[in-house]
Amino acid sequence: MGTILTEYEEKHRRYSSNLEVLCGLLTYPNARSTIVKNGRVRCFHAHIHEAVEVLLVEQSVMHVRTADRTFDAYPGDLVIFEPFELHECWADVGGQPLIYWVLVFEPRFFQAGISCTFGESLSRLMNSELHLDPRMAADHPAAERAGELIRQVNQVWMKKDSKTVGDEGRIIGGIYELMGLLFDEQCHDGGKTTPGRSVGFITDVMRYIRENYDSPVSTEDICAAMSYNKSHFCHRFRANFGCSYIDFLNQYRVLRATRDYRNCQQPISEIAASVGFSDCCYFTRVFKRCMGVTPSQYFMTK
Repeated sequence: MGTILTEYEEKHRRYSSNLEVLCGLLTYPNARSTIVKNGRVRCFHAHIHEAVEVLLVEQSVMHVRTADRTFDAYPGDLVIFEPFELHECWADVGGQPLIYWVLVFEPRFFQAGISCTFGESLSRLMNSELHLDPRMAADHPAAERAGELIRQVNQVWMKKDSKTVGDEGRIIGGIYELMGLLFDEQCHDGGKTTPGRSVGFITDVMRYIRENYDSPVSTEDICAAMSYNKSHFCHRFRANFGCSYIDFLNQYRVLRATRDYRNCQQPISEIAASVGFSDCCYFTRVFKRCMGVTPSQYFMTK
């Protein structure tokens, strides 16, 4: 699944590469949170992925930033991130903790074999030809049903027992119905552009990073692979990703470490090397900057 996973609480997160779905019920602040900005904790770092991500706020206030807007989401609100949309969220410290459901899914999986208008709409969404409004307020006529679908998909997915064929059908059916609601109520043509944004460029970069993140690749290496001069590549990368290539690559490596090694007992130096860091001390510094805690603290809390 072409997505950057974040510091979701392990006991509440469930992931499947078969269905290309990620679900969870998350709480912030939590045991791993650190105050990083204006008395707030980061729920997840600014990032881009190829999936659709839908959040349902259950309690408190979520502060959201995308490439072109900043807004707050309240209990009952849905927050929707399109494929390839830069986004991050924050929670306040003090008062009630932020609790929200998350549902992340890969549109290409749900587009496979569909030749109707729905499939065409998924394709246009992935190509940034259609757009989804990023917030559905709790008082929207469709919000209650959309919220029910998010909870239902999560609850089926988080079953401790092995899921049946019927369970997988309910997950897939729930996501199809949810996307139908979003297409009916939140979708519009055009009107949302990010200067310099290129889905093709983002896709090529993400493919290269997924295939090479565990190797000692430099900016010069990716420029050569994609036939760019360094200056033009760096400018275009920042326009599309909102940060430098090295910062994004390091963040991706750290979050792969939290995903791929969450249940292992390997030494930190081996984890660092497996995700592309030749210097364990540098890995520790980058990890703490991204996650708020050191690798030792993070993996010891599981």
